[in-house]
Amino acid sequence: MNRLIPLLLLLLIFGCSGLKREYPQKNFYTFDVVNEIKLDNNQGKNYIKIERADVNHAYLHRDFNYRVGPDEFISDYYNQFYRPVGALVTSEIYKWFSSTGLFKDVLPVNNLINAKYILDSKIVDIYGDYSDPIDPRAVLNMQFFLIDDTSDTAELVYSNVYNQSVAISSRTPGALMEGWNEALKNILKQFETDLGNIDNL
Repeated sequence: MNRLIPLLLLLLIFGCSGLKREYPQKNFYTFDVVNEIKLDNNQGKNYIKIERADVNHAYLHRDFNYRVGPDEFISDYYNQFYRPVGALVTSEIYKWFSSTGLFKDVLPVNNLINAKYILDSKIVDIYGDYSDPIDPRAVLNMQFFLIDDTSDTAELVYSNVYNQSVAISSRTPGALMEGWNEALKNILKQFETDLGNIDNL
């Protein structure tokens, strides 16, 4: 009987270790959008402050979201944005407009310099659309508000909604992130063009 006790203990130890579940590794992603057409800085005559992008409450968590049916969405805990998506997109907006020359300077919202303009933005939708098995897409929809903040009552100068649905090579998280980068680049390029058409910006 005494000889059986050590054997039972060994079986118990190794048996329990075999029950350990191995979870998938978490992966983190970020935006990286480059404005290829860079103009000389300080071409514009007015300052602009960039507010942090607001986010539709459905996408406030960092998990990637996939649309898998007409009204069915799932989230992916193991593939996430490196930081909250609003913060990531705000950084890209700041970087983009710092290179356009549309404004004298682009400032964070907490800067003490009085800026003529404030840019508000909102991420309306951001998800991988896998509802069509043979046509996966990266969806990004955004809304922008350019506000003149020089008067006692803030005046809305321009607003628009920009929708992008970019075809991606596969349903992998990496391909999806590439698609979102392309979508954001397309949106910022069009938004920059629209702002450039405003008289006396």
